[in-house]
Formats: sequence, C-alpha cells, structure tokens
Amino acid sequence: MSTPESPISPALLEQARQWRVRLNSGKVSSRQAKEFRQWCTLSAEHAQAWKHSAQLWDDLTPNLQQILTQHPSLAVDARVTQQLRHRHRLQRRALLGAGMAASLSGFLLIKPPLDLWPSLLESGADFKTATGEQKKIVLGNVATVQLNTRTRLNWHDSPEQSAVELLAGEAELDIHRTLAVRAGQGVLQIEHARINLRWLSEQQVCVSCLRGQGSVQLEKQYVFEQGEQLIYDAAGLVQRRPADLTQVSAWRQGMLSFADVPLHEVVAEINRYRPGKVIISNQALSQRQVRLVVPIDETDRALQMLGELYQAKLLHLPGDIVVIT
Repeated sequence: MSTPESPISPALLEQARQWRVRLNSGKVSSRQAKEFRQWCTLSAEHAQAWKHSAQLWDDLTPNLQQILTQHPSLAVDARVTQQLRHRHRLQRRALLGAGMAASLSGFLLIKPPLDLWPSLLESGADFKTATGEQKKIVLGNVATVQLNTRTRLNWHDSPEQSAVELLAGEAELDIHRTLAVRAGQGVLQIEHARINLRWLSEQQVCVSCLRGQGSVQLEKQYVFEQGEQLIYDAAGLVQRRPADLTQVSAWRQGMLSFADVPLHEVVAEINRYRPGKVIISNQALSQRQVRLVVPIDETDRALQMLGELYQAKLLHLPGDIVVIT
C-alpha cells in the first residue's frame, strides 16, 4: 500500500510556481538552470512541490483550452491556446540547460491567460502584494500607502520629483507633500490629500478623492475634490461622479460591498481576493444586478451565495478555476 504524500507548504508551492514561470521565460542562464536543479534536490518536499506544479498544469490545460475555445473573448490573444498545447515541450527544453526555453512562451509572461499569474512587468515592481494580501508601506516623508490585494507599485524619489506608478490592483495613498502618481494614461498631481486609486480592468482606472483635492492629466487636465470619483482610460475621461466613500474604503475594513453592481464587476472584484480565476460563461447572467456584503476572506462562500441566488451552476476546475454557467 502506498504512503500518502505529506502536505506541501504554501511557500514551497509558490517557489515552484515561480520557477515554472522563470523557466518558460526564454531568458534562463546556465547559473539559473543549475540553481533550479539544486532547488529540486534540497528536500523531498521541494521535489514534491515541483511534481505538484507539473500535475496541476497537466490537469488544468485541457479544461483551460476548452474554455478558451468556447469563450474566445476570455483569451487575451489567440496565441495563448497554441502556447498551452506546447507547454511540455517548452518546459522540457528549459530544463535541459541555459537559454533553451522557447521564446514563444514569453508572451504568456506578458499577457498571462486569464490573468492566472502576474505579468512579467508586474513581477518586477518595487512593491507588490499576493492574492488576499494587504500591506502598508511608507514612502519617506512623501506618502503612506495601503496596498490592497494583487497590487503592484513602483516608486521613484529624486530631488527633482517624487513619483509612484500603480501597475495593477488598488492602493489608498495618504499624501503629505507633492507627489506625481501615474496609472495607465493618466498622471495625477497630488499634495496634502488622500486618494483611492484602482485599476477597474486592463483599460480603465478609477480615482476617488477621500480628502483634499488633486488633478489628473489626460487629453486635458481635470481637477477633482473630496467626494468625487473619476474613471478614465487611454482615450480620456470616461465618467465623473460622486464617490460612495463607504464602498470605496470597504476593503480597508476587510469587507467586499456591492450595491446594485453587475455580476461581472462583482466577479472581477472577487478574482482579486482568491487564487485561480472565476469566469462567467453566460453573457446575460453577467449583467444581473447584485447586492452583496461579504468578508474578504470568504469569497468562496460569496460564490456559493451567488450560485444559489441566480440558480447558476458552478463548475470547479483544477487550479481554483470556477466557471459560472
């Protein structure tokens, strides 16, 4: 009779995931390849973590390919499906030695399928948080920043200018002196104010002014004050409206709060607080209005409640992927 495998620590599973991404980057040096082989032999648990990572992709890929085929709008690029089919070959070549990972896999790092892991750009950020993690950072005497889950932030400070760039996620910035804040195509100029800045999607950014005032430079400059909220994208200002400051700051109290919000927006928010990905395959269902308040650490219970509320089926796939049909 075989002996059951021991549980693997989350830290080692994360290291195995990072090695898998790195080996498929197309930029593996001889030293890194050697370090990987040494990492695998550090303990039986290390080898088990790598085996678990490989098995996860074995189980996930056929389901993921089917999802992308049935719902092509979910794929960031048609090449994702092709590259997933070749993953074994790419990984095997990466293990053989330095620089042997195929360059095609680099696209998966720039635009990961279904956003299942951070992009290459985001992984190199100065400050970052993992799924479900929140963090407070102090940027000298310029600002105090609360980073929400899955957030990436760059920081630059010089005698000429202090600046941050929000690459992904959400942050609340309490700014003590002049600070330039970039997010997407917008550049904000803030002094002695508190704002909440959030990426709503790959295209849209939302800035909510919690205290004081500031401005954002788009196709032209827009000044905003306390209680105002601006949404913009690459083309310019999309919407200007009063901000529901209670909802904007709900994550600071450990809650997710939705009041008459389309289901697809609720799912997008839930995806920021749990591993894997939740996908809505029914377009009509995605537009249903939702009222829901749930603790941040109970997102799976929220999904069950949504399923019961709309008589929807939840299809659970490997890798914490859930398809709502």
